[in-house]
Amino acid sequence: MNDELVDPSFKKINYILRPRKQIERKIMIDTLQKMKPHINIEKYKYIGMGSIYYYDFILFHKFLNISDLQSIDDKNTEKRFEFNRPYQFIKFKKSKSTDFLNEYQWKDKKNLLIWLDYDSFFKDTVLDDIEIITRRCNKKDILIFTINANCPKVKKIRNIFYEKFKKYMSDEIQDKKFITPKYYTRVLQDICLNYIKKVEAHRDIQFYQIFSFEYQDGANMYTLGGIYDDSNETIEKIKNIRYVKTGNESINIDVPLLTYCEKFFLDVNIDKIRNWLNEIEQNTPLGEADRKEKMIVKIDEKLPFELDCFDELKSYVNDFYKYYPQYFEGII
Repeated sequence: MNDELVDPSFKKINYILRPRKQIERKIMIDTLQKMKPHINIEKYKYIGMGSIYYYDFILFHKFLNISDLQSIDDKNTEKRFEFNRPYQFIKFKKSKSTDFLNEYQWKDKKNLLIWLDYDSFFKDTVLDDIEIITRRCNKKDILIFTINANCPKVKKIRNIFYEKFKKYMSDEIQDKKFITPKYYTRVLQDICLNYIKKVEAHRDIQFYQIFSFEYQDGANMYTLGGIYDDSNETIEKIKNIRYVKTGNESINIDVPLLTYCEKFFLDVNIDKIRNWLNEIEQNTPLGEADRKEKMIVKIDEKLPFELDCFDELKSYVNDFYKYYPQYFEGII
């Protein structure tokens, strides 16, 4: 399918109104702030895909104090991208990511924070961009990229995917049975990390993973991020920061969709709800086939509203309540 004929994703969804995506943004910012003793993030240049909303750019400027900001996009709405810049000092260039990265002056001594937030499925161009960055980046540069992680539903397409990328899969998952929704994000992570290792083999710096997120605001999405360095000194100092993931596991940002009143109730009673959840888990036998349904019934009996979820609520009260956004209509 010709990408030029497909409506850009910003016409289908307001990028700001995505609660799980927003949680991811806030966790990244929180983590990068905690890394300040080890990297001078304020002096970095940010390269991203701001779309017409520029939400990442606004947050990175406000909370990380980054002022050197470059947005790229190849959609044929250049005037709209220019018009919606929230700050005049944000630069915009109409360009495909691969072309931009090829033309970029990598000898500039300023470190880069690059977030390539693709709205497409995993394909060769993602690896092309990763290769350019890995070959030319400098020590302490940070690369983050997000890709659509919907596993292909058609068996023929899954087979094509497998044949094309199996050479980058580790032995333990090099089997077609892993090209399924259950393992697909793990496969994508594995392919990307192995590809980076292949490219960086000829350099004296390597990629150390920091971020690994999966979430769903409509489509399943996967985000991988890390820092290029000449030793593991930095990653050793930050590996115990909450939400930093250096191994194969990823953080699943799975939270319930809440109204303002529901969120307020959960936050006010958060310790009580944590205790409820622990009691319910402990008192519901593991072997029962309908265990999850029984747990949901029990928690709904304790809440003043039906929530019909248990794991999502547990994730919210234990992990993500601080980052959960609330949206309000304002007349301005």
